[in-house]
Amino acid sequence: MGSSCDIGAYELGARADIGFSSRRSNYVRTYAVTPGVSRTIKLRIFNKGFDPAVGINFTLRLPAGVTVRKASSAVSCSGTKTVRCTVRGAGVDVGGVLSVNMKFTSTSTEPKVVRGRLNHAGVDPKSGNNIARITLT
Repeated sequence: MGSSCDIGAYELGARADIGFSSRRSNYVRTYAVTPGVSRTIKLRIFNKGFDPAVGINFTLRLPAGVTVRKASSAVSCSGTKTVRCTVRGAGVDVGGVLSVNMKFTSTSTEPKVVRGRLNHAGVDPKSGNNIARITLT
């Protein structure tokens, strides 16, 4: 017999249900853009879970002809074809929303689809709402 006892409890970790949307509560949005002109798009990260969300990051996969010109100071981003962004600060509290403005530019008159994926350091019980699809037309 050892001197310590473990009753077999399992620790779940932080349970933040974060979601990624572009404007309103939709996860699929279409924006009209003029080729060569930047368009600001507001992305929202919300937390409907039981714990604060920390260690939040997201990835945007950009098609040919689409660039991110600027992101708001709430995030730090790098990359060209795949843009990786990390949320600065303490994260998103329970019931909170973080708005991130991103400036996109497209060189084409053809529709282009930007795909996004959101992650955080804890357990996300509903990861299906962590995906965004933004169409630039």
